[in-house]
Amino acid sequence: MRWLVLQGRERSLHARDGHLVVCLRGEEVQRLHATEIEEVHLLGDAELSAAARRLLLAAEIPVLLLSPAGAFRGVLLGPGSKAGERRLAQLAAVIDPARRLALAREIVVGKLRNQLVPIRRAHRAVPHEALIDAQVAIAASAESAQRATDLDTLRGVEGYGARVYFSAMRRMLRHPAFTFTERSRRPPRDPFNAGLSFLYTLLCNRTLNACWQAGLDPFVGLLHEAGRGKPALALDLAEEWRPIVDAVVLRIFNNSMVQPDDFVHLSALDPAPSQPVADDEEGEEPPPREGGVWLGSVSRTIVLHAWDERLRERSSSPHLEGRWALRDILDQQARHLSACFLDPALSYQPFAWR
Repeated sequence: MRWLVLQGRERSLHARDGHLVVCLRGEEVQRLHATEIEEVHLLGDAELSAAARRLLLAAEIPVLLLSPAGAFRGVLLGPGSKAGERRLAQLAAVIDPARRLALAREIVVGKLRNQLVPIRRAHRAVPHEALIDAQVAIAASAESAQRATDLDTLRGVEGYGARVYFSAMRRMLRHPAFTFTERSRRPPRDPFNAGLSFLYTLLCNRTLNACWQAGLDPFVGLLHEAGRGKPALALDLAEEWRPIVDAVVLRIFNNSMVQPDDFVHLSALDPAPSQPVADDEEGEEPPPREGGVWLGSVSRTIVLHAWDERLRERSSSPHLEGRWALRDILDQQARHLSACFLDPALSYQPFAWR
């Protein structure tokens, strides 16, 4: 199973002889059978032909439509799950304070424990007392999360763990040309934050699709509140996977896979385009002009390939025997959460990264 990503208006997806065909400037560069693909991401102005659309719908392969920066625009989905009882069970769990808290607690504990993995690896590579202190604080936070008696307290514990974790991140990033002082977004203020934001967005898109495939409503969450158009449940499912994203970004930067020139720095004083591009006109969507840092085409391609490689890696699943690709385990987690909604006797088991 593959995750197919097309970016830029020079790339397009077509259907020929029952196969999906990727073209670059009109020339075929790749041909795939529908059974080889589990989802398609179109970034920016990458095009999808009518024949490819029909084939993808028939094969029930979701197509996520994203901005060049990876922000979610919409989705092309087949009939989808008809399991209305799962969504009813999900709503019943969300409005039950005790069940909601129990499920949200496991999500936070899973995230905090997974945060320990990249810190331990960084400490083995370059020992530092600050990394030891961070491990102690985050392990204590995981224990506190298990004892939380309400959602506000639980969110406070999660927030404290995040502050400790990102404070340690400056020791984990070792490339001399890049620095990290704090987590920044909307916009990211440095290249490392730009990499995190981009992959966090792709992760959320991935969990969004997992929710749909599991028959759940991605906009009704447990830890995250519903509202403001945010996919609350998709964000919940993404929490335990965020440290894996962080490890991917750290590897890219620490191994010099990207350089400072691979990023776009936009001043808050940069003028907006004098002639806005209409929705039906050709042209790549410009990055937001908010004084931030954004991935250029080279760094975006590198990050996409690194993320795809990580999702192909195999690990032990909490629910099935053997070793599975991480992308499959992520989908299993959504189905497992669906089972927890249907059966109140089940407790959620987050993916434990090693």
